Amino acid sequence: MAEAVAIIAGFKWLASQSFMIDLLRKGYSYIGMDVDEKLQDLQNIVIPQIEMLIEAAENSLHKDRLHGWLRSLEEAVYEAEDVLDLHDYYLLGKKVKSGAGGIKVRLESLPPIKYLSKKFSTKLKNSLVKLEKTAAKAKEFQPFLSGGSSNVRGSETVNESGRRVTTSLLTHKVFGRDKQRDHIVKLLHETAGLEPESSFVGNYSVVAIVGLGGAGKTTLAQYVCDYEREAEGKHFDVTMWVHVSQIFDVKELTREMVESASGGECPRLDNLDTLQGKLEGFLRSKKFLLVLDDVWSKKEAAELQWEQLLAPLRVGNRGSKILMTTREKGVADSLDARDILDLKELEKNDFLYLFMYYAFGDAKIDDNGLYKKLEEIVSQNEPKLHGSPLAARMVGSRLRKRMDADFWKRILSGDLLKDTMKSLLWSYQNLEAHLQRCFSYCSLFSKGQKIRRKKLIHLWVAEGFIKTVDESERIEDIGQDYFDELLSSSFFQPTEDDDLFTIHDLLHDLAEMVSKDRFLRVEGNLTEAVVPQEIRHLSLRVDTLSDLVEKICNLKNLRTLIFLTTTDDYYFIDDLLHNIFVKLKKLRVVDIGELELRKLPESIGGLKHLRYLDLHKSSFKILPKLIYTLYHLEFLHIDRCELVAKGLANWINLHHLYFSQMNLNVARLGCLKQLGNLRNFQGYSIHINGLENVKEKGEAPVEIKGIEKL
Repeated sequence: MAEAVAIIAGFKWLASQSFMIDLLRKGYSYIGMDVDEKLQDLQNIVIPQIEMLIEAAENSLHKDRLHGWLRSLEEAVYEAEDVLDLHDYYLLGKKVKSGAGGIKVRLESLPPIKYLSKKFSTKLKNSLVKLEKTAAKAKEFQPFLSGGSSNVRGSETVNESGRRVTTSLLTHKVFGRDKQRDHIVKLLHETAGLEPESSFVGNYSVVAIVGLGGAGKTTLAQYVCDYEREAEGKHFDVTMWVHVSQIFDVKELTREMVESASGGECPRLDNLDTLQGKLEGFLRSKKFLLVLDDVWSKKEAAELQWEQLLAPLRVGNRGSKILMTTREKGVADSLDARDILDLKELEKNDFLYLFMYYAFGDAKIDDNGLYKKLEEIVSQNEPKLHGSPLAARMVGSRLRKRMDADFWKRILSGDLLKDTMKSLLWSYQNLEAHLQRCFSYCSLFSKGQKIRRKKLIHLWVAEGFIKTVDESERIEDIGQDYFDELLSSSFFQPTEDDDLFTIHDLLHDLAEMVSKDRFLRVEGNLTEAVVPQEIRHLSLRVDTLSDLVEKICNLKNLRTLIFLTTTDDYYFIDDLLHNIFVKLKKLRVVDIGELELRKLPESIGGLKHLRYLDLHKSSFKILPKLIYTLYHLEFLHIDRCELVAKGLANWINLHHLYFSQMNLNVARLGCLKQLGNLRNFQGYSIHINGLENVKEKGEAPVEIKGIEKL
C-alpha cells in the first residue's frame, strides 16, 4: 500500500497552479484562440481537485484507477509540451536565420510563426484539447474519495497557516555514537589476529558494522574516518572509501579504489589487470584502511568477484584493515569479519538531542512556553521512531518548517510515522511539488554515487523542472534554492567536498518508489533488464550497450539518456548511438560524458528538443555541422574540440559552455564579438584561429568570463 501511495504522490507536480494553465494558454495563443475565460474553470476547480485526489490517495479504494488516470494526464502534458517545443524550435531557427543570432531572447517576446502549417496547427490543437479533457476527468473521481485531503497525511504543507521560521543550512552532526566510534578505532588499531585464517591474506583483517537501514552505519564509518584523518599521528598511510551496493561490479569498484587511494580521477582503462596493477602501486608496502560501505553480496555467492576485488590488497603492510557496513550479519561472517559491531538504535536521550537539533536548528523561538511544549511532544512520541537517526533527521527537518504545537502533535502521535520508511514518505509528501519532482530525478543515479551539485541543477533546468517568470532572476539561482531546500530537509547528505553530495540508501529507495514507471536506471545483468516503453528518463551502468540498444530504440518518448559509466563497445559505440539518435527524437538530455567517442554521430543534429549534451571524455576534434542547429541547447560539456564561431552564435539559448581547451575558428569579427553574449564559459583556454587580417588588437574586442587563457 505504501508503494502505491508513493507512486501517486510522485504526480503532485501536475497540480501546480500555474504549470498546466501556462502550457494551455501558450499553446492556444499560437493558434489564435483567446481562452482566458475557458481556463478559469480549470484553474479554480479542476486543478484543486487534482491536488485533492493525489493527497487523498492513501484513503481511497480506487488507487489503481486513480493512478491510471494520472498516468494519462502526465502523458497528455508531455505530448503538449513536445508539440509546443517543436514550434519554439522553428521559431528560434527563424530568429537565427534572420541575423539576430547570439542575442539572448525570451521566447515569450517573439511573435509566433505567422502561418503554421495546417497539419502542425491541427496536431497542436488536438494535443491541447486532449490535455484539457484528460484534466477535466478529475471531476469523475470525486464520488470515490473517502474523507477529505486533510485526513490523508495528517498534515498540511508548509505554506499554509501556522508559525513558521526561516533557518540557515545546518551542519551535519553526529549524536550518541562516540562510544561506538572509539570502539571501532581501537579495533582498527589492533594488530593481533592477522593470521591467514582470519582474512583472505594475513596482512589485513575485517571489522564490520551491522545494523538496520537508517541505523547510521555509514555515518558511523564516516565518523571513524574523520577521527582518523584529524588524529595527530596517522595510523594508516592510505584510506579508501568505496560504496559497494547490490550491483557487485569488480572493475568499477577497483576503479573507485584507485581514485580514492590516489585522490584523483582514474583513466578509463578497460583491462581489470591494468587497474589492479595501478592499485597495487598505491598500496605496496603501505598500511591501508579500506571502507566497503553498504555490502550486500556474501562471499560464497560471489566468490570469484570477491577474490578479484581483494587480490591487490595483498601488497599492503601488516596491520591494514577493511571496515565494512552491511545490513546482514551473514554477509560480515562470510567475509571472515574478525570483529562485528551490532549497531543498535540510539538511546532515548541521544535520539532526542539529534531530533531537537534538526527540528529546531538555529531557529529563534521567542515563546519559551512553545519551545517546552514542542520538546515535550517529541519526548512523549519518541518510541514511534524506534531510535532511527535517519527518521530523526528527516522528520525533524520537516517539522522545523512549521513551529505549531497542534501540527507537531497530530503528526507525531498518529500512525503516519510508525516505521522509518513511512517517516521518509511523509517527509517527501510534505515537500512542495517542484521539489518532489527534482528529488525523484535522483533515482537515475546509482546508490552511493556522489552527485555534483552544479551538474544536478543544470540537469533540472534542462528537463524543464525549474521555471522563472522574472527576467532578472537567473534560473540557475532558483535551482540552487531548490537544492538548498532539499539539503536543509536532509534529502541530500554533504560530503568532504562542498560541491559533492550523496543520498541515503533508504531515501534512494524512496526516490525509486515515487518515480516508478517514469524513471529507470539499468545496472548489471542486461538479460533480466525490463525496460517499459512508457519510460521517459533512463540511465545506464552497463558493460555493453549492444544487448540493450534495441530496447532503448523502442522508447519513442524518451527525454533523458545518461550513461553512468563507460561501456566495452568502444569500436562500434558511434554506430550504436547513431541508431539511438535516429529513433529517439524527443531527447532533451544526453549525457555521454563517460563514453570515449571517436566521433559524434551526425544524427545528433536531429534532436530538436536537446538542452543538455555532455561529451567531456571524448577526444574528437571536430563536431558535426548539424550540431549548430540545436537552437534549444543550454548546456554543453566538451574537451579538446574545434568550434566554429558562426555556429556557436546559433546557440542563442546556451547558458553554460564547459571545456578544457577549445580551438575557435572565426570567419569574421562579428562572430567573435557575439561570444560576449554567452553567459557562462568554464574552461582552461581558447585558441582563436582566423584573425590573420586583424591589423591591431583593438579591431577584435572580446571579453569572455571564466577563461584562464585567451
